Amino acid sequence: MNRDLVVIGGGLAGASAALALSARGVRSTVLERDVRTMTRASLRNEGKIHLGLIYAADPTGATADLQLRGALGFAPLLRRWGVDMGAVPIARPFVYLVAPDSLSTPEALEAHYDALSAKAAAAMRADP
Repeated sequence: MNRDLVVIGGGLAGASAALALSARGVRSTVLERDVRTMTRASLRNEGKIHLGLIYAADPTGATADLQLRGALGFAPLLRRWGVDMGAVPIARPFVYLVAPDSLSTPEALEAHYDALSAKAAAAMRADP
């Protein structure tokens, strides 16, 4: 039995959920508090889809790994919905400023970022 669903939020996650539901024949209504979609966290969250780099304080790496899998799974969704992936820019290297009272040292953050970048590169080589 198909049921109508409500998706709360018209950002990247909400839009993706609504499109995935539609592909499965499930009708949904997206509720967004702004006049336009993609105007809150999807727009302002560092201006990019991050790979979990901000979760460096998780010593197990599980949070960053989960974020990485989610980020790498995003491109197939975009392709399915007709987005030309050649037109989507890849983020250039950027600089993080680390506050003196940060939970991690700049050296620990750099090591975390390097390890996660290597995982991302290996995953993309395995499945472009």
